[in-house]
Amino acid sequence: MNKAQREVEDGHGKIGARLAAGAVIGVLGLGVASAFSLAKDAPTTENIVAPVSVAATAPAADSTAATTTQVPATVAPIVAVPSTCPLPDDAPTTAKAFVSAPIDCIDPKARYRAVITTSEGEFTIELDQQRAPLATNSFVFLARKGFYNRLTFHRVVPGFIVQGGDPKANGTGGPGYTIPDEITSNARFQIGTVALANSGPNQNGSQFFIVTGKNGENIPNTSTVFARVVKGTKTLEAIDALGVQPTPDGQELAPQRPITIITVEIDAKGEDIERIPGLAGAVPTTESG
Repeated sequence: MNKAQREVEDGHGKIGARLAAGAVIGVLGLGVASAFSLAKDAPTTENIVAPVSVAATAPAADSTAATTTQVPATVAPIVAVPSTCPLPDDAPTTAKAFVSAPIDCIDPKARYRAVITTSEGEFTIELDQQRAPLATNSFVFLARKGFYNRLTFHRVVPGFIVQGGDPKANGTGGPGYTIPDEITSNARFQIGTVALANSGPNQNGSQFFIVTGKNGENIPNTSTVFARVVKGTKTLEAIDALGVQPTPDGQELAPQRPITIITVEIDAKGEDIERIPGLAGAVPTTESG
């Protein structure tokens, strides 16, 4: 076997080891060609990143993602709207950008779960606001606003991660704002872990990834872990199976067919809107007498 053949075999048959050893930046944020160049030079795993745009602009294609799902050029510009807290029973909007991060829109005593219905089935995640209150607050806010409805899982790496929550569907979009990191020393990445993708320190937006395989357990503790999958692992396995293996020639990590997030519905156990700071005075009281 010549050198070229060995390199191709390494790129296909041993992709999990290379991802774990140094190509994480490329997998979650850069083109695959960049991922492989990083893998050659970096003996250790780098930060997980996924570019997040803080500007409210029209969707555009990612030049590094040759096979990533593209957004039609005819889509109207995304206009940022006020980040007011939604009532739990408000109807979802179509807003895909906000002028600022939301204020406190969750009950600190409630237990939050999200039922994520996709074109491949549904799964449920349990949010951990004790570990990551800002991430939980942002996710609940966006979900109740309907932000995630009709978005996609634009990046799928079999046995590693699935990533979604980008209104541009190419790894460069966000909600118009960013929130700080919430990284704890005891965070563990394992199958079912849900964390925020980012474009650098304290640059978290709407994109999130879910660990779907053993290779994901090698992800460094540089991303905000805010939830875990508690139901619907079969759905995640079906999504994971639709991924394509990256190759040394720069093939992107888009799934074999579009995977749509149909809805994200929040289930809040023990929530009392009177304890939600952002909704104080939002509900009129009935005068007695």
